Amino acid sequence: MSRLFIFCGEYGSGKTQVAVNYSKYLAKKHKRAKLVDLDIVNPFFRSRDSLKELKESQVDVIFNKEYGEADLPALPPEVISSFVTEEPVVFDVGGDDGAVVLGRYYYKITQTDHEFWMVVNTNRPYTSTVEGIRTIKERIEKKSRLKITGLINNSNLGELTEVEHILEGEELVLKAAQELKLKTIFTAVKTELVDDVKDKLKTEIFPVQLDYKLPWL
Repeated sequence: MSRLFIFCGEYGSGKTQVAVNYSKYLAKKHKRAKLVDLDIVNPFFRSRDSLKELKESQVDVIFNKEYGEADLPALPPEVISSFVTEEPVVFDVGGDDGAVVLGRYYYKITQTDHEFWMVVNTNRPYTSTVEGIRTIKERIEKKSRLKITGLINNSNLGELTEVEHILEGEELVLKAAQELKLKTIFTAVKTELVDDVKDKLKTEIFPVQLDYKLPWL
């Protein structure tokens, strides 16, 4: 069974919201979890309020408290410890830069049972087609030297999200997954819309409680 869950995605995919919620889910299931922030472009976990809420949910957050201007900033030594802990670990990887940083840990990751999931928002221009999804996938894989193992449908328009946006996104993600020979892991749905889509989706639903201090789009 996998113990390491890596979330990647293009800017605007909403991967941080999904990663945060998944770390809380794992903490509830296993009593504790770790969340490693490898999003060096948008290190959202500088937010003290978000850190407090995660800590209260038994999620330990590992992040660089002093992001510099280096192309590949130094990361805290606690990242290495996440490969030997018995607790489940979530990596939040931001875009190309985050994928390059992830590649630093290639050997550690490949020696650990892991999942590498790409979060897709089909309402964003770069992932609005199967070819676009393929291009982003291949680019992240090249930068990280790791193979993506599944897709997550996180199609939304922020506060304007309606049921049809989620359903249309699911169809496209399912088609992309089939062509790319990948699994569709789940569809992320903000909690307010879960009841509206639960009988309409073909994929598993993962409820997302939005942290409004973090971006959804």
